[in-house]
Order: sequence, then structure tokens, then C-alpha cells
Amino acid sequence: MVSGLEEVHCIESLPVQGERCSFSVQMWLLHMRALQYDLWTYLPVESYCVREEILVGVLKMCLSHLASRYSQISPSPQRAALVL
Repeated sequence: MVSGLEEVHCIESLPVQGERCSFSVQMWLLHMRALQYDLWTYLPVESYCVREEILVGVLKMCLSHLASRYSQISPSPQRAALVL
């Protein structure tokens, strides 16, 4: 997901010129939405708990990995100025 430790573009709506959400994060979100759609479309209604458990399990693993990777990154000077 994180192609380089210097890549820290998180949210498009932040008022930093020229920065936007990374392509990898955008594609991950698209994949997660597609997974949810497929689970809700192709698994029977009776297996609601199974659908939810699968999606939550995948999200938990992905977010754990993302959190550990993004915690090692230093923000750009423009992004750091927003925090301070």
C-alpha cells in the first residue's frame, strides 16, 4: 500500500496545494467497496453474520497493516504545518 516512506498524502479535502490521497489508498478503498458489494450481492441474506465477519476480518487486517506502515512515515513540511 505504501510505495515509499516519503509518500504521505491522506485526505483530498485538506487545504494543501498539490496533495491528494495516494493512488494506492484510493484503489484499496475501491477494492473494499467492491468486496462489500460482492458479499452483500452473492451471499444469501440468511448469512448476514458471515458476510459481516468476512468484511470486518479483511478490514481489520488491512487497517492493522496500514497503521503500522503509516506510523513509520514522516509528514511533508506542508502537512506538518497543518498539524501545528
